[in-house]
Amino acid sequence: MNSVNDANETLEELIKCGVVGKLTLRGKKYIVYVKDENNILQLLQILGAINTKKEFLNIINIKNKTLNVNRKINFEMANIKRSTQAAIKQMEDINIVLKNYKKEEIDDKIYNLMMIRKKNQTASLNELIDLIGNISKSSLNYRFNKIKKMAEKYKY
Repeated sequence: MNSVNDANETLEELIKCGVVGKLTLRGKKYIVYVKDENNILQLLQILGAINTKKEFLNIINIKNKTLNVNRKINFEMANIKRSTQAAIKQMEDINIVLKNYKKEEIDDKIYNLMMIRKKNQTASLNELIDLIGNISKSSLNYRFNKIKKMAEKYKY
């Protein structure tokens, strides 16, 4: 539209129909546009573009599914990264403890956990629980904290 008055009239008509539009100037012309998905659907309904509305709804559904898949992948990747970093730190602590303590100085449950972790370096806490058997996650974390404290005496 060449005139700001024409553009404003168009905006007013859209508002009367329940559609929120916006106005911008590109070059020497005024452009009225609709950005929000719901407003676009409303405008397509008003214009009688039912097939286009259906296509747009399909596009929205595909977009939402893709976003959900990406969210789930990002969540899983973050969990894997966190588990891997924890396992690396645990292995560092275990190696320090094994290097600086005699076997007799280490509690049997702690020693057993260290050996299982060494054999299963990429295992998650849940997998370690399955390997050890009859232990809670909090008990497992408690034992890893004990290993960490033992190792801290010899770090740096």
